[in-house]
Amino acid sequence: MLAILTKLLAGSWIDPDTGAPVLLPIRALRIERGLGKNAAALLAGLEVGRKFCVVSDASTHAVLGASIEKQLPGCDSVILPGEVKPALDTATALEKRIAGCDAVVAIGSGTINDLCKYASARAGKPYAAFGTAASMNGYTSANASIIVEGGFRTSLPAQLPAGVFLDLDVLAAAPAHLTLSGLGDALCRSTCQADWLLSHLVLGTPYKAAPFALLAPYEEKLFELADGLAHGNQEALETLALTLALSGIGMWLCGGSYPASQGEHLIAHLMEMAHGATLPRTFHGQEIGITTLTMARMQNVILAPAFAGVNSAKEPMLLAGDPSAAPQDDIIRYFPPALAPSCITAYRKKLDAIGDVDALNDKLAHAWPSLRDRIRTVTVPEARLRAVLEAAGAPTTPQAIGWPQELYENAVLHARYTRERFTFLDVAQHP
Repeated sequence: MLAILTKLLAGSWIDPDTGAPVLLPIRALRIERGLGKNAAALLAGLEVGRKFCVVSDASTHAVLGASIEKQLPGCDSVILPGEVKPALDTATALEKRIAGCDAVVAIGSGTINDLCKYASARAGKPYAAFGTAASMNGYTSANASIIVEGGFRTSLPAQLPAGVFLDLDVLAAAPAHLTLSGLGDALCRSTCQADWLLSHLVLGTPYKAAPFALLAPYEEKLFELADGLAHGNQEALETLALTLALSGIGMWLCGGSYPASQGEHLIAHLMEMAHGATLPRTFHGQEIGITTLTMARMQNVILAPAFAGVNSAKEPMLLAGDPSAAPQDDIIRYFPPALAPSCITAYRKKLDAIGDVDALNDKLAHAWPSLRDRIRTVTVPEARLRAVLEAAGAPTTPQAIGWPQELYENAVLHARYTRERFTFLDVAQHP
């Protein structure tokens, strides 16, 4: 199953979009048992220097960081305190802490990895990641999800790691909710591809098939093994870890998060940004599993032959007929003052890409059957995705993670304002 990693690292995997081999800058990408016990040798093999700064938090230091530090005499140790978040000021402080080292070693998953990849890129230092949970697809991506001024979460340029090491023994011991978060992050392939393909076909947005070609051989196997994830089943964990690693590489291939973050992420990020302080603590991948079901349901309805929203120009496809009709007022009413300006700017960029609404609706009224049929080929029925989450014991409704239904429905309606990406959230008649 891991043969695809061998091809990628050897430069022999062929990009279906270009016909050329993919030259992956990552030097080592291993998903095996016992990797944490051989950290010194694995890091030496990367040839990134001798002076390491090992970055962890209290939990990941206890799980893996302390044992790796013992293998690296003279290393610097940075243990980030409390419930650390991927905030810009934290990343800036970390950049200063790592100035005297040759390379950074991230011990953790989402937040630690984002902080390290961003801070190390800013400092001009290579970094390696030892994952502690199969909880997200960011280990192998070149972007970092960072919270900037005003609480706005955005994707910032960072760098790929020199090496990624996912010890299956460590992943199996991770809390079940982290593993289920990884499943949620992997599950959104279909909704992301449908959103991105819609934007490509309607607005001419650049699109690549390569990220999805990487994932295609493994998606159904992951679905079939989902019930073993919460119990640490090794084959299920290996399949999930590989899927997440390939998803991150797909983002790198595209120069952005397009193949792995579309409408479902817009909804989740809006809930986090606008309401996170007043809601129970949740995990990103759990959120994505739920918002993926919402997007899949929406896409399934809109892509159905009986959908009436595009039968004629009299009933426009675009939300509210003309999306430029006073969106600024709606944004100001809904969003906290700290977020509204960024959303107004992002949505104006989308309006520029949409251009003449009437012309676009006329185009869709005539071309929709063929566009619809092409997009439907990349989707997965919402019922199938729900069954996978249920088999794994993952939450499937907003209420299951403490999100009030009315609050969630409002977020679905307003999420299209948060970024310039054109998705099914911009399409009329939300089911």
